[in-house]
Amino acid sequence: MKTRFTYIIVTTTIIAGALAYFGYQYMFPEQRNILEEEVAFTLPPESLNEAFQADTQGLDYIDQVVQTTGKVTEFDSGWIVLDNHIQANLLPSNIDAPLSKDMEITIKGRCVGYDELLELVKVDQATIILY
Repeated sequence: MKTRFTYIIVTTTIIAGALAYFGYQYMFPEQRNILEEEVAFTLPPESLNEAFQADTQGLDYIDQVVQTTGKVTEFDSGWIVLDNHIQANLLPSNIDAPLSKDMEITIKGRCVGYDELLELVKVDQATIILY
């Protein structure tokens, strides 16, 4: 009787531990690394902006890795605006990049949507590929 009780306790503990482990993995999956992902779309800022203003509202680009080249029209320590069409939030490793207005750069990042008020496509986790 004592060995059966011990067997039930050990089995229940193992099952509960396995459920807890897999539940944690399901609830908190590993974060995406945009730097290592392949580029899904390479297009100019104007085309990306037009896609979000069209009837499809840019649904093909949402949560995809995009790469674009354009001139810097505005910038601050954590973000840049390319050709008045794309606002990109930079990764911390690119915050100190030497930027200037009208500088031609290429960025890679995750497209997160469109800001209808500012009429800008939003890109986050962006990194500067070429100056």
